[in-house]
Amino acid sequence: MPTNFILDKNLVFFRMTPTREKVFDTIKKIFEFEKEIRYESINPFNALQDCQIIVPLNEKSELSRKALNPLLQDYFTPLTIHDELGNDVRIA
Repeated sequence: MPTNFILDKNLVFFRMTPTREKVFDTIKKIFEFEKEIRYESINPFNALQDCQIIVPLNEKSELSRKALNPLLQDYFTPLTIHDELGNDVRIA
């Protein structure tokens, strides 16, 4: 489990050096940890339904919503198809 974090029943809060790659790597580690401990559970972990990532800024930062969303989308929903209009659609 990543260091510099606070774990509560329904909350994981972590502090770290503010780079997009380090934050993204930590998010992946937390999700992999959750998958591992709830693998055989009656309520298995589903990152798309069980998690919310809150960032302090919409844009203008390496840690903004606009900067992190492409990384998170590629990680959680990597499969993309093209609809009849030629638009890319992610399959969740």
